Amino acid sequence: MVTIKDVAKLAGVSMTTVSRAFNEKAVIKDETRRQILAIAKQIGYVPDYNARGLVTKKKFVIGIFFSSLGDGTSHSFLSSIISAAYETLPDNYLLSVNDIRSVKDIDGLVRNRMDGIIVVSQSDQDNVFIYQVKSIGLPLVVINRFLNDPDIRNISGDDLQGVKAAMTYAAKQGHRRVGMIGGIPGFTSSDQRRQGFDQGVLANQLETVPEAIQVGDYSLTSGQQAMIKILQLPKKIRPTVVFCANDDMAIGALHACYATGIRVPEEISVMGFDDSYYASMSIPALTTIKKPMLAMTIQGIRDLLKLINGDDLDDDNHVILNPELMIRESVQQLLV
Repeated sequence: MVTIKDVAKLAGVSMTTVSRAFNEKAVIKDETRRQILAIAKQIGYVPDYNARGLVTKKKFVIGIFFSSLGDGTSHSFLSSIISAAYETLPDNYLLSVNDIRSVKDIDGLVRNRMDGIIVVSQSDQDNVFIYQVKSIGLPLVVINRFLNDPDIRNISGDDLQGVKAAMTYAAKQGHRRVGMIGGIPGFTSSDQRRQGFDQGVLANQLETVPEAIQVGDYSLTSGQQAMIKILQLPKKIRPTVVFCANDDMAIGALHACYATGIRVPEEISVMGFDDSYYASMSIPALTTIKKPMLAMTIQGIRDLLKLINGDDLDDDNHVILNPELMIRESVQQLLV
């Protein structure tokens, strides 16, 4: 059996240097790394990560926990985060995807099986789980929701400012009457996006009526049902643009318009939030707010690996990433 000692002997280096050559993040001369990897390939050496785990006491498993894998969590939201996490993790790590609500024994599930945890938090109700993880000293990063705790690494997006900017854009396009299909009450994202909508309405002197503010559950069906109610309003008070708190509900709103013969954007405009993978492929292509979920996930994984390895983080424990308005075809410019 070929061992690390064989590689070290042929390369004329120490076994520690060979180990560092197989660690992408270790500091080692490029030429030395290339030489070691070439020799290892030639003689058929493959690192034994299980043995390394016995020495370092690592499990080489990262847990990613969502507030829910069902209610209020769209498939596009889940898939984008999981894909980004897989692509960022080193090849020798596994990813364990979990629902916070299903956790019964935190010691059995977490401490004994995982090196660290990413929490994709959508609600304050996650705090019980978050502080249980913190109490056992496991490396932890919370993303997606602002967490007011300087001792926990936290990466979030500024949903409020993103929606406020979208309302300003609608106003500049000549829209005065606006509506909204909100998300699940109690979810931090729902609350922040509603605040951004209200502040945008106030700042741009826009108009709305209570009947033009509907609540969904982040699903396509709920967006369709809510939009049907808005379309039934008398034309003189019906909004000319409707902001939906996620892209799934916005697609549902587009379906409602199509089913009732209302043209988008000629007769009513629609905006979404997230910039999911199908937003640019809808008809018309959806104007939406791009939440930096990819950047949040990538930085979250990288920061978690640093915490696991005992490395220092480069900046303050709370990082806020800015969203971006993706202007496409679903918002009409009105005469002003």
